[in-house]
Amino acid sequence: MECSRCAVQRFIISALWVMLGGLSLPGIGQPELAPLPIPQENNLVRLQQEYQHGDAETRLKVAERLGQLQNAPVVDLLILMVKDEAVPVRAAAVKALGEVCRAHGLGKTGNPRVVEPLLAALRDPAVPVRRQAAAALGMLGDRSALDALLAALRDGDAGVRREAARALARPAFLDPRAADPLHAALRDADPQVRLAALCALAGYRDPRARQPVLDAVKSPQPDVRRSAVTALGNFTDPQVAAMLIDLMADGDAGVRASAVSALGRFVPLPPRAFDAILARFQDADAAVRLAALSSLCTQPHPDPRLREPVLAALRDADAGVRAQASVALIRLSASQPNQKDK
Repeated sequence: MECSRCAVQRFIISALWVMLGGLSLPGIGQPELAPLPIPQENNLVRLQQEYQHGDAETRLKVAERLGQLQNAPVVDLLILMVKDEAVPVRAAAVKALGEVCRAHGLGKTGNPRVVEPLLAALRDPAVPVRRQAAAALGMLGDRSALDALLAALRDGDAGVRREAARALARPAFLDPRAADPLHAALRDADPQVRLAALCALAGYRDPRARQPVLDAVKSPQPDVRRSAVTALGNFTDPQVAAMLIDLMADGDAGVRASAVSALGRFVPLPPRAFDAILARFQDADAAVRLAALSSLCTQPHPDPRLREPVLAALRDADAGVRAQASVALIRLSASQPNQKDK
């Protein structure tokens, strides 16, 4: 007979699983879920044969399928496909290579076998290939790509320049050498390039980016406001905090969620911020509620007043919010060991 403590633990786990999505638990009377299929070696052999003997359309489908497999052995085939004669195949292979390498942490250690093909693709004569290469290098975050990405800010195609600027916003590429080229990109003819450069510069807390970010926050375009609000969170001063609190009432849910997340990066939270974020627990959009939970519960010393709202969030209609609430409750319990569970 199992001990009463074990039985209680099993009951709590069961209850949490049910609250997080109505899932049944294996081992307590419910049927187990079937395991997900694992790609087998013969799948890769079959795809390699299809690539070697297929036309351009078939080779494109192989590249897309390899990206979906997300297992390390496909890297060698993708590196070969990056040199395919067909532009769509090369572009798809570059994209898949970046995704697979990111999934397995390849490339971050400066592995030339992975990075060099992507650097070569960034010099490809075809625009779609260069765009995918810039995005893939950003995903990998290998610092050896910094100079190539800075050069790509001067590419003749706005899409390549945009992806290069977005890549340079990644923490791995934070480098003083990037500040001036990114500042020059603020004068780019393409608004999306300017916005991407602005967000990257904000990550440096470059004072030259402050006023352009404040201006972009007032844009009538929601996607511009979202990016600008995220960038605004890099400037942690009272004026910015007040603006972020106001932006939590924006008509676009993405802007509200970005404002909540940006304000949550303030440590400690500024005055009025706790109540303003807590009010977003009742937001109509699940993404905003999720951002509010995360912002308040990941503070170094979570406020004890969070306990009741977090308990209520365990009954949220959205499974993601319920999952975040369960994690938040564990964190709250750990930070307040003398607080009795209710």
